[in-house]
Formats: sequence, structure tokens, C-alpha cells
Amino acid sequence: MRILIQLLRGVLALVIGAALLASAWLALGRTLWGEDLPSLFGYGVMKVPDSAMAPTLAAGDGAVLRVGAESAPGDMVVFRDQAGELVLRRIVGTSEERYITQGDGADQPDPQLLSPEYVEAVCVTYLPGAGAAFAFLTSPWGVLFWAALWLLVVLLPLGLARRQPAGKRYAP
Repeated sequence: MRILIQLLRGVLALVIGAALLASAWLALGRTLWGEDLPSLFGYGVMKVPDSAMAPTLAAGDGAVLRVGAESAPGDMVVFRDQAGELVLRRIVGTSEERYITQGDGADQPDPQLLSPEYVEAVCVTYLPGAGAAFAFLTSPWGVLFWAALWLLVVLLPLGLARRQPAGKRYAP
């Protein structure tokens, strides 16, 4: 039983350590390098900024993105609007080798056509309500959270094992 507990603790430490490294990479991309869509192995996450994609996506949902992926009609894509803000829309068609985009809840397509080279990412999946968690976990505070959790899983059991008398060691 003790070996099983140590094995589970080791696996948990590895998983949390991997989450810590991923979170740190994405947070560094966002804060130090100024990227709005930092990615790890070509994938990134973002909080859906508005309700233009309702009913499919609501404001605050989390979108998992493939950065730099090829896009086609029917895909939900991320690009910058004229104000420079990241927006998420669906490609509903093409015209003159450009994309026609539209929010799922909109009656009319967006007024501007989108050149394919301006597509920054393609949405591969989404998690309802997860946008705030994505934003937190890819921030410096999220990195601190993962680091504290990793320290708790790895160091706390070691400290407790050392405090017990030599003859009365229990499986941590």
C-alpha cells in the first residue's frame, strides 16, 4: 500500500509539474513577450470576449485554439478586428479569395472580408464557463498557484515523514 501511495504521489507531482511549466510558458508569453495568443506546442487558450458566437459560445467560455492552423469555411477562427482586438467568428463563406465571417448569433455577416493570412488561430474545441479559469491559470497568479500546489504535494509529505519518530513511521 505504501508503494502505491508513493507511486500516486509521484504521478501527481509530475502532472502538476507539467501544468506548472505549461502555465509558466503561457504566462511568460502573455506578460513578458506581449503575445495576446501565447501557445505551447501550437495550442493556446483564450477567454471568449463577447457573445457574438452565441448560442454556440457564450462570453466567458474557454476556447482551445490551434495557433497558425489552416482555416476553411465552417471553422471558428480568431483574428483582429479593425480596433486591434481579438475576436472569434465563424467563416461562413468566401468571396474573392477572402473569408466572409459572421457570429453565430448575428443576422448578417461582418462588413469586412477577412484575408486568410490574418487568421491567427482556429478553435478546435471549447469548454463552457472555463474562460476565467484559462485566464487565471495562464497568468502570473496561476503560475504561483501551480507552484504552491506542487510544493504542497512534493515537500509536505517529506516534511511530515521526517517529523515522525523513527520507530513510528506511517505511510505518508
